[in-house]
Amino acid sequence: MKPSNAFLFRGVLIVAVLTFAAALGANALFKQATHSFQLERMQQAGLIEQELQKSEFEQLALRAQMLASDRDFVEYVAQSLTPNPTRGGAIDKLSITDLLGERRQGYDVAMVLDAQGNLVSQSGVLAKSSDSIAHDPLVAEAMKNGAASRGAWFQDGVLYWVVVSPLTQANALKGLLVTANQATQLFSQRVSGLSRSDVALMTSPSIVAAFSNGVDVTLQNMLSARAADVMALARSGGGPLIIRGDQRGFQIWVTPVHVSGLDLAMVAVDTTDDHAFGKSELLLISSIVLFGVVITILIVAQWWRTWRPLDQILDVLDRAAKGDHTLVLRARGSALVTRICENFNQILKIGGH
Repeated sequence: MKPSNAFLFRGVLIVAVLTFAAALGANALFKQATHSFQLERMQQAGLIEQELQKSEFEQLALRAQMLASDRDFVEYVAQSLTPNPTRGGAIDKLSITDLLGERRQGYDVAMVLDAQGNLVSQSGVLAKSSDSIAHDPLVAEAMKNGAASRGAWFQDGVLYWVVVSPLTQANALKGLLVTANQATQLFSQRVSGLSRSDVALMTSPSIVAAFSNGVDVTLQNMLSARAADVMALARSGGGPLIIRGDQRGFQIWVTPVHVSGLDLAMVAVDTTDDHAFGKSELLLISSIVLFGVVITILIVAQWWRTWRPLDQILDVLDRAAKGDHTLVLRARGSALVTRICENFNQILKIGGH
């Protein structure tokens, strides 16, 4: 093989191998970086949810405390539940409902329970039976500790943030005030918007449908089918999980929602448009390939303008070495090749004389 052809072959082969290796490496790094970014973004959704949930509880507890610490309200409730003849006659318990309706500002549901946890009056709609309220862990905790308890109720497909506040008079428990706010779609939209991830709240054994923001029916069914795994992961502290259906697979991040009275988990779902990432990946690989093509073109041009003419010069030199001084070099190429041809022709001309 002539030297010029060997140069061309080796150069093109090296560029092809390096281009292929660079494309594979860039593809692997791109996928890894994309995967890490998606996990970080979904994990961020859990942190944002915890902060928003904390804010929701603080606002609800503050409003509840304002009412629970109102002496007139507590005395009114105490007189209704256990009438004191020295302070007037018995108060109609329905009037407590009217009073709750007037004072129910900043929460969706307000209830007054007696000292045993039995429902006395309610303002706002919450389909929860009196017996289930009396035996609720949040109610029992507030009665036992004499301090407000916080948690969540899930009733008829609706999630509520709940604060149970003791109503005390002279250090004696007179009743309980229950305030609850419905966890609306706005909550999940705020989490989803801030974290740029689709989110869903799940409780065993199913998804909380009201929180399926950006999560279609197919994905809801996939989550429901893996509800046991999701809740088990939440109980162990949360983390990533891959769920697969018939045609699609999703990476999710499970974050436990720490509330009393309910086993609850928030699921952040990566529903990023794969086509968008595919276009970026294709653009990156195409750029690498294009760079390789440009280098190959430069190598071919170098071969054509320099190495190939040098082969022709070598052929003439071999014939001149054998005594033929009538030769003339007419090789065309780079400036270096042209200069070599001119000088060599001068040498041949002098030698001929």
